[in-house]
Amino acid sequence: MEPIAFAFLNDHAEDTVGIAYHSWWPAADDPFYQHASGDCAARIADYGVSLVPHLRLDGVTEPHFLYTYQRIQSAYDERKALPTDVSLSATGSYSTSSGRLRLEISALGESPLPAGDYRIHAVLTESDLLFAAPNGIDEHHHTLRRMLPGPGGSPVTFSSGPSIEATAMVETDLDPLYLPSACRVVYFLQENGSLEVYQAGSVALSDLPEPTAVERSSFSKLKSLF
Repeated sequence: MEPIAFAFLNDHAEDTVGIAYHSWWPAADDPFYQHASGDCAARIADYGVSLVPHLRLDGVTEPHFLYTYQRIQSAYDERKALPTDVSLSATGSYSTSSGRLRLEISALGESPLPAGDYRIHAVLTESDLLFAAPNGIDEHHHTLRRMLPGPGGSPVTFSSGPSIEATAMVETDLDPLYLPSACRVVYFLQENGSLEVYQAGSVALSDLPEPTAVERSSFSKLKSLF
């Protein structure tokens, strides 16, 4: 991940989460793109990325591809001022012996959302990865490893009533290539037409219980950096 964006995420860790989608340029041999080429290519197409680094905040705000820390801060402040009454929670487990990951993600709102095509996305990311990229970045963080169940996410239909609710389930076996202690699952609710992200959260694999003792992890409202 580009150092400025990585520094911003570290400084705002309480209310931001990050996903780094690697491209096939400037390094055609980028191992992180090659490992998840279908997922990365699909999201690059969704966001219309033609230059890197390329930043999206909440899926819709692009400060600039030649951004500075202050540009990100200004876009962050602007987006943070927009209220959302949608919360996300996750219930899941991770088996350290089998590598099986299971996560149920629920979105709950206090009032109906605008009409749209809503998807709950879950993304397995890994940090502290090493690769000498031609742009001079050697350490890679928040790197996309897999989108669950895929780049299209899980389409959801919200219930009606005094409150609205929708749930998605994802389940997979982790590749032995991954270091579990460096992995997180980032999940977010996105409207597929506008690409606006209404809410996001994340959980470290190390914080998920074994399947025999499933716990519930709830995450407060936050805005997500992409």
